[in-house]
Amino acid sequence: MDVTDDVDTLAPGDEVEYVVTLRNDGGEAVEDVLLYLTLAPELEFVETDGERPADSGRPADGVALWRVDLEPGETATGRVTGRLESAAGGPWRVATTACAGLDRNAPPLACATDADLRPDPAKAGSAADPSGLGRPGAEEAVVGGASLALLVIGAAGYALWRRRELRKFDEGW
Repeated sequence: MDVTDDVDTLAPGDEVEYVVTLRNDGGEAVEDVLLYLTLAPELEFVETDGERPADSGRPADGVALWRVDLEPGETATGRVTGRLESAAGGPWRVATTACAGLDRNAPPLACATDADLRPDPAKAGSAADPSGLGRPGAEEAVVGGASLALLVIGAAGYALWRRRELRKFDEGW
């Protein structure tokens, strides 16, 4: 199972087409498998080649589904298009998940997720920063890396000092 959109970043107003693929790698045919994709909450539903499930008589937001029968080695695909509404608030990644199962209320048999970065308005311009420091967690990674380097240098210094002291002891100092 796979879900892809062929992009890595999304900006407000961008439309993205997700392609969900399910392959029967088993030795027997399967019937009436439910394949469904749920768009990230940050994405507005645009269109699908599948069905839209109804909750209380209205289409469920961001969900598309397909009922498929697959012979061994056969593949089924579905397409959903969404649009990133805004860069304000929300997570720094937009993740869309597709699953396959026998029933939407039962645990899925397989799932796949596609995640894309979205711009952070608080760090405008940092997306083009080649150092990568505009990404969340980058500052912590730099501090962690520097701390690790200091720890290694300190351990090496202690080992050299200890070795020198043991030599002095062996020489009868």
